[in-house]
Amino acid sequence: MSEDESQKADVRQEARSLAKKLTVFENAFMIVFWYSILSRFDIVSKYIQKVELDLCAANDMLVSLIGFVQNLRDDFSKFEKEAENLGDFVVKEYADKIKRKITKKLPDGTTVNEELTGANKFKVDTFYTIIDKLTVELKKRSEAYSNVVGIFDFLMKLHVMEDNFLESKTKRLVEIYGCDLIEDILIEIKQFVPLVKMHIDSLSNQADAAGTLNPLKILNWIVKGDMIDVFPNLYVAYRIYVTIPIANCEAERSFSALKRVKDVFRANMSDDRLSALARLKIESQLFRTIDFNDLIENFVAEKCRKKIF
Repeated sequence: MSEDESQKADVRQEARSLAKKLTVFENAFMIVFWYSILSRFDIVSKYIQKVELDLCAANDMLVSLIGFVQNLRDDFSKFEKEAENLGDFVVKEYADKIKRKITKKLPDGTTVNEELTGANKFKVDTFYTIIDKLTVELKKRSEAYSNVVGIFDFLMKLHVMEDNFLESKTKRLVEIYGCDLIEDILIEIKQFVPLVKMHIDSLSNQADAAGTLNPLKILNWIVKGDMIDVFPNLYVAYRIYVTIPIANCEAERSFSALKRVKDVFRANMSDDRLSALARLKIESQLFRTIDFNDLIENFVAEKCRKKIF
């Protein structure tokens, strides 16, 4: 047998093996189940990577995803029907028929033996385990978000918070970010609140029923209004909040771009040039919107060697 025929035989064998695996009902069930989960995870992941998104909105979306995963516990029969409808090639019964005995101890001290077979065994050992594990991991991430949001949440509710809560929240923020903020921020906030109330329509999240302030809008408003010198600490506080990374995707993309910039043909590149090229690659979308005609003309004028007579 030639080498090409041997490779074709291996491919056919792998195809038959894959087709055989797809006929197993458990595998068909997992295809339908994971598609339902991963499709939502992909959409939520793209949402929380938006540049203008703040941490509070990202946490709300994450909490909604936790609720979605928890509600899947009641959809076991629904996934079974969808797996059966994948095609005629799917076997309509579970392949694992080994019984597993469970001993339950009742409150009165007696014990009851139960046997799990087929659907019940797969539901307890696999289906519920996956959902519970996903829920636990998502809650861990949501708790981390909630801790940070709890520090800065008063900045989005300045126009509705009472003075005593405002003072306690401000002191906690100064204690945590003592290197960046001073206690004068409380005085700045007391002057800033009446100013915010006068422009509440343009600074709040219109879609939010509670009318919370949009931190990015406030930060841009302070910069455009040239009020940085009036509210320096408040400006720093909002800038810290809006720049807290929600996900590490941007950092991972930066390292991926760095690998493409410094290849075997650019092994002797200096650090300054490498940093400049990496920045051009990472911020490519921004640089495509910039007009470089003036820069090119200045470069040509400086490097031109022709003499003017």
